[in-house]
Amino acid sequence: MAQGGNTSAGVGGAGLGGGIQNDGSTLTMTGGILAGNQAIGGTGSKGGGYGSGGGLDSSRSSTAVIVGSIFTENEAIAATVGPKPTGASAWAAPSTSGSTRLRGSPTIRHWTLTGSVVFANAAVGGNGGPGGNGGLGEDGGIAVQAGSTDTVNLSTIRVNDTVDGQSGKGVGRK
Repeated sequence: MAQGGNTSAGVGGAGLGGGIQNDGSTLTMTGGILAGNQAIGGTGSKGGGYGSGGGLDSSRSSTAVIVGSIFTENEAIAATVGPKPTGASAWAAPSTSGSTRLRGSPTIRHWTLTGSVVFANAAVGGNGGPGGNGGLGEDGGIAVQAGSTDTVNLSTIRVNDTVDGQSGKGVGRK
């Protein structure tokens, strides 16, 4: 489990890569199983942190080559917001995305998935504060963001889920 830091003086920290956090490195995984991992955003007085990559978060100038592997029942969970109106977002469980999140910023990242299964992962957005909107649950299976390149060959991506956070009670949207 990767847990973002909690704070009483700002926005909670991000939970990145519940199973594996690949940051600026080359990752090769063959025959691996990433199951039941969580990336959970931390709470904060000015907003909750996001969750990214419950199973795998590969970011910045990283390269990931995944062959014959399974990502299942991983979760990326954004923190529920305190007084800040809008909830935090979560991406892919293998990741933000429930399962795998590939972030291209600030440099291009490369990712290849071959002969693998991405099944039953979830990305859960944080609940909004009073009068605010809930955060987005995005890309429960795999999230590929701007600046990233990906290749998926002979793989199964099924039954992954995204759940948006609920709007806050009180003034504003209900």
